[in-house]
Amino acid sequence: MSIGAKYYRYHDARASTGSEEFGFSSRVDLFVSEYYVIKETPKGVWIESYGTKRFVLHDSRKKFAHPTIESARESFIYRKKRQIKILSAQLKNAQQALECAMEQAA
Repeated sequence: MSIGAKYYRYHDARASTGSEEFGFSSRVDLFVSEYYVIKETPKGVWIESYGTKRFVLHDSRKKFAHPTIESARESFIYRKKRQIKILSAQLKNAQQALECAMEQAA
C-alpha cells in the first residue's frame, strides 16, 4: 500500500422513490465510499474520512475500510448479518414483553 492508494467501505441508505397511490415506497441503495491513504505505518494506514483522519489496522478483524472492494463487500455482508441477528433478538424480546403485558391486563 502506498500514500494515495484507496480504501473502500460499503454502506446502505434508504431512498424514497416518490408517491405510489398516495403512499411512499422506499428502497435501499448500496454505495461504496473511497478513502485515500494519507500516511502508512508498519501496523496500518491513516485514511481521510470526510475531513477527519481515521486509523485502519492491517491485521484487524473489524475494519472501518478495506484495501479491496471485495473485502469491503464481505465486511458489509457480515455487518448486515450481525445487524439482523441483533434486531431479531430485540423484536423477539419486545414481542414477549407485549404478550406478558397483555396477559396481565386480561
